[in-house]
Amino acid sequence: VVKDNCLSAIKGSQVQAFAGRSVDVHMQSPDFVTLAHSFGAFGISTNDLNSLPRLVQEGLARSGPTVIEVRLQDRVDQMISVIPWLHGE
Repeated sequence: VVKDNCLSAIKGSQVQAFAGRSVDVHMQSPDFVTLAHSFGAFGISTNDLNSLPRLVQEGLARSGPTVIEVRLQDRVDQMISVIPWLHGE
């Protein structure tokens, strides 16, 4: 689960369509690890994209569901910049 506290695709679309402006796209996201635990699943959080392949493999090796929260709150603009349709390509 990408946790960016933003509706990033909508923000990118707004910025593209409205001369760099966006409105009402930032939000408070839940703690997905705590939420996973409340449903009986294993949950783990990271902001290190390099650890993601390992965490996925570990999750697949576990019995039961695993939720991996990837914290990208500080990378919203970076995410938007690599998605071609969100920046005019």
